[in-house]
Amino acid sequence: MKMTAKEMETVLTLIGKADFDQIVKVAERVKLQRTFVQNQNRRTLVIGDNVEFVARGVLINGEVTKINRKTVMVRQESRNNMTTNWKVPAEMLKKVA
Repeated sequence: MKMTAKEMETVLTLIGKADFDQIVKVAERVKLQRTFVQNQNRRTLVIGDNVEFVARGVLINGEVTKINRKTVMVRQESRNNMTTNWKVPAEMLKKVA
């Protein structure tokens, strides 16, 4: 579920008012949520899926070749038949048709 712009603004405002201990708790929760989203996304992927992600400001398209515990190996084929293998965190990947 994605937050609305207003909800995100509220969260950022509250974080701005937090003291150190509260920020530590928020950081722990963010880490937990990030792991949850990563695992959820990883479970939807299978070898052979076409995916895309942004690397260094460029949209990369490729095929899933291996699924690790925290990362996914993606093979990108370029126009001149050269391949590049990327090790990408699962939360950065988006399935394409």
